[in-house]
Amino acid sequence: MKCDEIISAYFEAIKEGVSCKPMPNGRLSIVLPFLYPDHDNVEVFVKENANTVIVSDLGETMRRLDMIGLDTHTSATTAYQVERISGGLQVSMEDGVL
Repeated sequence: MKCDEIISAYFEAIKEGVSCKPMPNGRLSIVLPFLYPDHDNVEVFVKENANTVIVSDLGETMRRLDMIGLDTHTSATTAYQVERISGGLQVSMEDGVL
């Protein structure tokens, strides 16, 4: 098997579990077949802004971490780790929104 075949098969398999709908505020809501620990589906929002596309979880990841007791602002070490991890993945965090 080749990499492009694996990638194609993977996306074909998950395609059936993905839904997308336009929101009144101009964003697209994309519900993915991936689950949080409580079995809610992961949802991301996409908005075109000038010449860029912004993909965001609207703060859901940070809300869920806060629910289990991980406050990224209580410790400089934790804040640093969150910044390093998100930055290493080219993900920016602004006001608690990834």
